[in-house]
Amino acid sequence: MPIQVIFLIAPRTHFLDLAGPDQVFSEAIFYKAPFEVRYCSFAPEKAGTASGLQFANLPHYSEIRVEKGDYVFIPGMDLDVIERSLNTDIVNVYHWLSSAYNKGAQLCSVCTGAFLLGAAGLLDGKPCTTHWKYTQRLQQRFPQARRAIAAEHLFELPKPYSFRGARRTGLPHRKPAPEKPAFRVGCPGQYESAQFYPCV
Repeated sequence: MPIQVIFLIAPRTHFLDLAGPDQVFSEAIFYKAPFEVRYCSFAPEKAGTASGLQFANLPHYSEIRVEKGDYVFIPGMDLDVIERSLNTDIVNVYHWLSSAYNKGAQLCSVCTGAFLLGAAGLLDGKPCTTHWKYTQRLQQRFPQARRAIAAEHLFELPKPYSFRGARRTGLPHRKPAPEKPAFRVGCPGQYESAQFYPCV
């Protein structure tokens, strides 16, 4: 059975935060990695990007069964989608994310997607990061998180979470890499689409 890679798409999703990891797994699948990419939303009728691109025919997240070893990606989104939404759909998605975590799924946020994990109570005691513009806001909003790491750090990988931040300059972040990646997407012996290293 393939490993599910599930993208939770919100209203006003940041397109780059979705397109980047989506392309990584698309390349991995091309080289026969055992993944199946799926998309869902907690507001399918409003799902789209902050620039106005709309998505059609997305299933509701509740229709997707998350299993141990699956990946759930939360791309960044405009923060008011989280902070001003107290409707049943977004409250219930917190339970869905918690259930996925308890089953052993890997939860992966990109930039402001970390705020959705925080609202679900899943940052408690965990190191985390977000887009550099929002690191202080993340610390203030979720003081129970162990620490919101500095804006210079791109990745934080406390299992079973993965956080992706963004550098202030937008330029590639150059730092010595550890000997072994914490997380690799690709097929050993064929092609490695991407490697993610923990912050040190």
